[in-house]
Amino acid sequence: MKARNIYNNVEAASFAPREVLKPDGYVCKIVDVELATNQWGEKLVIHFDIAEGDSKGHYQRRYDNKTDENEGWKGNYRVSVPSDDGTEEDSRIAARFKTFIQEVEDSNTGYRWDWDEKKLKGKLVGILFGEKEWSMNGKTGFFTNPKYTTTVSNIKEGKFKIPPIQYLDGKGESTPAQTSGDGFMSIPTGSGEELPFN
Repeated sequence: MKARNIYNNVEAASFAPREVLKPDGYVCKIVDVELATNQWGEKLVIHFDIAEGDSKGHYQRRYDNKTDENEGWKGNYRVSVPSDDGTEEDSRIAARFKTFIQEVEDSNTGYRWDWDEKKLKGKLVGILFGEKEWSMNGKTGFFTNPKYTTTVSNIKEGKFKIPPIQYLDGKGESTPAQTSGDGFMSIPTGSGEELPFN
């Protein structure tokens, strides 16, 4: 092999461990709420973190250890807000919105929704995480993201099913991933390819 001059002029790549959530159900705490509007209407953007167990504080640690100053908070769940336009689709949105609100109410003794979204801050809710396939620059893999909400009691009592894997092509057998190891994955520091792991 011919010697490469560049070899002596670069630093070896370092690998920083990044904690990865496994597909599961988690008790989560709402740390902030925003009402956002896009072309499809209003959404509640729920910023949350894991509140209990081995992964407690997962998103705060990720935020504190971010390598890109432009990287925002990664623990986010969006809930569409009904528009009262009388359509069948709005009825479906309203039903999903009400389900989320009732899950928060059932998870927080004494809390009742009064249309002040800021009062959701500090409340607990159960969130189910599943795997989703990604593809970027010719590479593929899987990351874990929030899929559905439920009550805290359902999480604590194990009354939930891990969501099936979401494949890019919509095909393939949907089975929960097997996890092993220490729950960390090595990502090259300074890599130009930020993978979408939560």
